[in-house]
Amino acid sequence: MEKYIAYCGLNCETCQARIATINNDNELREKVAKLWSELNGVEITPEMINCAGCRIDGVKTPFCDSLCQIRQCALGRKVQTCGICADVKTCGKVDMILGNNEEARRNLGLSKRRVKPRPTIVVRGIQAPLSRVSGAFFYCISRSFHISACAPLSAGSLCIP
Repeated sequence: MEKYIAYCGLNCETCQARIATINNDNELREKVAKLWSELNGVEITPEMINCAGCRIDGVKTPFCDSLCQIRQCALGRKVQTCGICADVKTCGKVDMILGNNEEARRNLGLSKRRVKPRPTIVVRGIQAPLSRVSGAFFYCISRSFHISACAPLSAGSLCIP
């Protein structure tokens, strides 16, 4: 499996945080930090925008390092990706991504029929899984969808803490 495919199936090679890190691009870090701050309603500084990749040794954003439930689960289960986990069909951690992102499903070798999106609710204009309405929200933008809001994007990929 490609080492830049995250546990959830998103492609870290296209993540703007990783691109800013490998190119040491402070302008891109500022742009991403501003966008992520607006999307998440929390302060994210350019200094936080450093990541080598989800499954790669090295620096991670604070979210990817210790807050991402998907990454923590996969590390705990010692699986290469969620695609080989026996519980992927019913997993409440990764279902929002896999239920709405064909590229992530393909990257993990899953068909659309294997994973169904969970019911969602709109909270302050943001769509979120019903089981995760309480607590902090963290979102991912992939190449074709803003995962939590399912709004089409023009291009690029950001992993939003």
